Amino acid sequence: MRVHRKPHGIMNSRVRLAYIFGLVFLILSSGLRLALAFRSWRPLGGELLMVLKAMSCGLIMDLVTLSYVGIPYLALLVLAPQRLYSSKRFTPFLHIGSLGSLYVLIFTLVAEWFFFEEFGARFNFIAVDYLIYTQEVLTNIWESYPLTPILLGILLFSVALWLPLRREIKLSQSFSDPLRRRALLSLPWILAACLFSQVADLNWTQISQNMYANEIASNGIYSFFSAFKANEIDYGTFYPTLPEERVWTRLRKALSEPGVQFISSDPWDLRRTVSPIGASLEKRLNVVLIVVESLSGEFLGTLGSKKPLTPRLDEIADQALLFTNFYATGTRTDRGLEAITLSVPPTPGRSLLKRPGNEDLFSLGQIFRQKGYQVEFIYGGYGYFDNMNHFFSHNGFHVVDRGDFSSEEVTFSNAWGVCDEDIYRKAISRIRLSSQKGIPFFGLILTTSNHRPYTYPEGRVKIPPGKGRAGAVLYTDWAIGNFFQEARKEPWFEDTVFVIVADHCANSAGKAELPIHRYRIPLIIYSPKWVKRGKVETLGGQMDLAPTLLGILGFHYESKFMGRDLLRVPPEEGRAFVATYQKLGFSKGGKLVVLDVKKSPKVFSWIPGSKDLKPAQADDDLCEEAISFYEGASLLHHRGLDKWEGGPLQGYGRSRKGAGDG
Repeated sequence: MRVHRKPHGIMNSRVRLAYIFGLVFLILSSGLRLALAFRSWRPLGGELLMVLKAMSCGLIMDLVTLSYVGIPYLALLVLAPQRLYSSKRFTPFLHIGSLGSLYVLIFTLVAEWFFFEEFGARFNFIAVDYLIYTQEVLTNIWESYPLTPILLGILLFSVALWLPLRREIKLSQSFSDPLRRRALLSLPWILAACLFSQVADLNWTQISQNMYANEIASNGIYSFFSAFKANEIDYGTFYPTLPEERVWTRLRKALSEPGVQFISSDPWDLRRTVSPIGASLEKRLNVVLIVVESLSGEFLGTLGSKKPLTPRLDEIADQALLFTNFYATGTRTDRGLEAITLSVPPTPGRSLLKRPGNEDLFSLGQIFRQKGYQVEFIYGGYGYFDNMNHFFSHNGFHVVDRGDFSSEEVTFSNAWGVCDEDIYRKAISRIRLSSQKGIPFFGLILTTSNHRPYTYPEGRVKIPPGKGRAGAVLYTDWAIGNFFQEARKEPWFEDTVFVIVADHCANSAGKAELPIHRYRIPLIIYSPKWVKRGKVETLGGQMDLAPTLLGILGFHYESKFMGRDLLRVPPEEGRAFVATYQKLGFSKGGKLVVLDVKKSPKVFSWIPGSKDLKPAQADDDLCEEAISFYEGASLLHHRGLDKWEGGPLQGYGRSRKGAGDG
């Protein structure tokens, strides 16, 4: 191959290929933006000036995006050795890479068109959500669009763009400019990327009160990664809303109950004092809150299962206070932990555990810490998973995770962490240490064994390890029974309240749009000396756990919780919140309201415990109550009104092996 030896500027450098492909990117992106503008001409009000403004702002966002996504290709052009880059054997890789890049770009633009057609928006957290529910999404796409002609059309268009670029690729192999010159010619691109990384923001696209204009001004690739980083779907943009005054009025009414007094008459102020009913004194009892991995209600005999998978839990439940209509808020561990510790509904997108700004929230841990308790989060895995260490260490808890277990304390472990019996043994040692110091203990224990690959120590149950969920449930049950057997030997046992609840169900899939029956989990509160045995049939969920527990302890405290003490709620007033990443459910009075993106609320009739959901007539009052909770929770968090205001709490954070945290 003939090689030019005297480069003069970018026109005689292989680096120019990056700028050519960058120009193609900008033209195609602007073409999509123009097409979206024409499609949205009526919602835009037919304002040409608005369209021009959106196109101009959009070009800037395209440049921002290009400065990031083009870095790998630019690096190849700059860093590839001349002998390799100009060789004939490297030529096919250049052409395949170029054609593939064009295909991916055009595919993304086409996907953006269809996404905008459905949601009236660029890629956002809904698109991120699609990566989680891959099977459902691919099936939906296959059934909704003529996928084969679309993919073939994208390929043909990609080839049509690639054909005239072949000459440029061949010409780029003929230049022999030194590395230093190539690096110098790429410097403007690198500087632009560095600058944009510091100053660019999705807020740049907020050019109008017209949402369509703002979305057209955006870039789908940039907004996708912004949504992935932000971990949420903006409730006010995509879901049904009420006037704010109406939201606060409905919430104050919904949160009223005996023994509760709002602190101020300000309708936006949901703070209230919670007093024990009667003249009972606060009980400074130890509290052990066990959050069991994937413990569906259908596993427990005491909740109707005919399979003998939980004999020890069933025995404990028979001697405890059992909540028979209790539901998880979501389908993942972080959702359960969010509801249990913060007592809030599941706002759309990711849980607060994974979002920025989740420090110093009003939490169950903060209240126990304020009451003088030793507060710990005990987990057998590494707590960086799901951002748990950061969340708990900044919300009133000491963290004790896999890194705090000595080799002598581990008898079995798998990818998720140590087995349940090792976690419980560690918990007993932590409670014992706190008791010896005369400090009441509150510990949230998160188990790991009831999770794929379903492995656990040999010889504990009749089903060998690794054979499936049934064996893992049996072992989970055995480990809890063994924990209680060992705890009964401790002097602190009698003055301890044990709470057993699941983080979520083992399987939340179903035919219904939001299969609420799949969200049913156990809640067992056991303390023979202090808690009267019985059954509570009031409908409730994980966000009600914290106020119910504090009510049993007779605590007087200031609350921002959005859950309620189920022992004070009339059975007919029970309610439950269930959700996926996108669909938000609210159940009350034999009905289920489902809120979804860019859709009107749907109402179904449903009887707790049943599997059937049937479309029901519209219920404006119930829909308003559902919207007020979800919209209110979003507003409270975004305005920082869910923060802890009880003063600084010293000494919490990450525990260290062998430390006696006080």
